[in-house]
Amino acid sequence: MVARSVFSMVVLASVASTSWAGHESPSYIDGCQSVDGRFVVTAELTIDPGPKAAVHGPFDWVFVWKDTKEDKTVKISAQGLQKAQIYAQMYIAPDGETFALFNHVTDACEKSLMHGPRDMRAAWEGKTGFPDREEFTKRLIVYKKDGSIVRSIGVKDILTPYEWASVVPFFDRVHWLKEYDQLYFKMTPWVGYAFHRVSPDYTILEITVFPAKGAKAGRVVRIDMTTGRILEQKEWPTAENKVPVRPFVGRTTVKDLPPTSADYFVPSLDPVRVEGKFNLPAPK
Repeated sequence: MVARSVFSMVVLASVASTSWAGHESPSYIDGCQSVDGRFVVTAELTIDPGPKAAVHGPFDWVFVWKDTKEDKTVKISAQGLQKAQIYAQMYIAPDGETFALFNHVTDACEKSLMHGPRDMRAAWEGKTGFPDREEFTKRLIVYKKDGSIVRSIGVKDILTPYEWASVVPFFDRVHWLKEYDQLYFKMTPWVGYAFHRVSPDYTILEITVFPAKGAKAGRVVRIDMTTGRILEQKEWPTAENKVPVRPFVGRTTVKDLPPTSADYFVPSLDPVRVEGKFNLPAPK
């Protein structure tokens, strides 16, 4: 099963084609389902922002939680989400009682600013309140099925003071995670696929932060997506369905496809097991 949690193909088709270096895909929030397929959560926009705002917003989202066995559907408020650019994956627990949204893009504006807040770099250079900025909050949000927030985790909850020293602002966001498996985020089918791993039962998120100055490798962090608790390494589960793997199957690069191919990518609700699809338009 696949689901697209952003705009209609009409809107996507109107996004201007550019080179790989300059093209940015429309913002998205991936839908998800429980391992047995019973519980499903998707995201919908309450107002279509139009093609010019398809990347940077502002956006207003709602979640749609479904129990396919009991044929029950509930629309719930998407609390805690930034209105600006977002590339997010949602994962739902096997019992459907909780679901989590992971969004690595640090942006807290009403809409993304091409050159970022004027005080961002000044805060970084002056080391004044930089880690406490709103842009760095809510990178992982754990929700109950009614939409209430169990816990939200920000960059400051994850990075050590030494690791913060390696964080450098780029426009209105920072690069604080390492890519996995030689993946390049501008070439993976979905931007977020390069920056995390997930357990096959969709309860454990894994990320690797940028190495602290002098370190040989980035630190691996695992988070329980049912509680929002950062796990100590001694707590990491070893059961096969709990060990994080690549969060998608199928092609790892879209380099052979047109620059706007990601605009037509339809992700799977069960991405660890089912490959997403490209609904590319017919050649002119």
